[in-house]
Amino acid sequence: MLLTLVTLCVHGILASPLAQTPQASQSANLDPYPDKPRIVFRKDGTLKITVFSDLHFGENPWDWWGPEHDLNSTKLMKRVLKDEKPDYAVINGDLITGENTFKENSTLLIDQIVAPLNAAKVPFSSTHGNHDNQPNITHAEEIARELKVAPLSYTRTAPAGVGGEGGPGNYWVPRGVLKPQLDRSPSLVIWFFDSRGGFSKPDIGIPDFVDTSVATWIASETEAMNKAWGPGTTRSSLAFVHIPPHYIEDVQYTITPEKDPGLNADELGLGSVQKTDDIPFWDAVKQNLQNLVAVISGHDHGNEWCAREPTKDIVFCFDKHSGYGGYTGTDWGYGVRNLVFHLSSNTKASIILRRLALRLELIIADYQLIQKDCERVYHPPCVNGEYTPDTVVVSSCSDDFSYLKQRRRRRDGTSSIGLGLRTGLAIFTDGACLDNGTPYARAGMGVYFGPYSQHNISQPLEPVPKQVNARKSTL
Repeated sequence: MLLTLVTLCVHGILASPLAQTPQASQSANLDPYPDKPRIVFRKDGTLKITVFSDLHFGENPWDWWGPEHDLNSTKLMKRVLKDEKPDYAVINGDLITGENTFKENSTLLIDQIVAPLNAAKVPFSSTHGNHDNQPNITHAEEIARELKVAPLSYTRTAPAGVGGEGGPGNYWVPRGVLKPQLDRSPSLVIWFFDSRGGFSKPDIGIPDFVDTSVATWIASETEAMNKAWGPGTTRSSLAFVHIPPHYIEDVQYTITPEKDPGLNADELGLGSVQKTDDIPFWDAVKQNLQNLVAVISGHDHGNEWCAREPTKDIVFCFDKHSGYGGYTGTDWGYGVRNLVFHLSSNTKASIILRRLALRLELIIADYQLIQKDCERVYHPPCVNGEYTPDTVVVSSCSDDFSYLKQRRRRRDGTSSIGLGLRTGLAIFTDGACLDNGTPYARAGMGVYFGPYSQHNISQPLEPVPKQVNARKSTL
């Protein structure tokens, strides 16, 4: 399991007691969590946030490996929470693989996901992804269940009319300074945006970008904050959104291992349906979120780098794929992203943040935690503490094989398939994969050898045509 540790700086100013300023009185009215504990920085002026992303609970519950994935994801969460001891946690989208769930009990998966956080008594917030919007599950239903079963959840929904179809999860969470009884003005405001995506019906997709209505809402919320807490220059911002803004596609072309360390194995923009529709959102983020430390996304399981988006001069980071569910690749691994904030009394907050924000590009800790325990279900059993590779070539699609219980599409149009084999040999052939009569992958032959099953490893045997429609592009 890979862990990426990021050290950041947050500017904070200790204000006067509440009773002495009208502004402080206004800030009390702006508190969105009057009945929850107020999260503050530690006595040493630090705040640690651990980010889980793309957990993908509920995949293939009818196969032996589906529940095993969830079990391993739970083990990962428990281990990380025990070792890292975060002050706050974030689940950054795709909590559930909704296309594999049943309407009658799909929200019960939320109980499993939040159980380690409840047990560790770690407060947290969630964003939601395209797999969380499916015919049998919605973002709104997941949020409602989370609030019911997780006392320390700070997730909430936006006012009516904000977020568009399938996108209710737009909200912010304030983080206080050292003495909450003396200061209601936060040093850090964490923003959570709903990038939607997925399907409302099997053949009706939901747009996969932050709705335009959120841009206006950001402006109105920050205006209220400025009136209640003073200028935005006196506090910092951090933002989470599951699907990266389309601007990040161009950033990826500039990534180099020396300058931007971290896995860069997932090509962006393949089949993207958002195009430039998220421009109002990206503009609003730049114009209104002052001292913005970073915008952090998941969605692309094979990426974990950080870089600066040049058009808006915004630092962007990927999460680390945390769940054993969802597509993966050889040696991608699983893990989390940690962020450690430091309060500063320096009034030139933007200068401090600009200098230290570049440290987002430095991976300070990168190590394996659970490989020695042989818990990676994608690998064959350990031999003398080491993994032995399988020889695997699988078909680019699985249309004609009823025993392959799931066909999961990738952005480039290929399918990932789950082979329910613990031992033995599988050989099969197929014709061109069709989608509404249109080929999206060419014919191929697949062979599987191995003492243990492998999942989500299919690769196209020949180049895939570029014409990928919106339905296949939404993971």
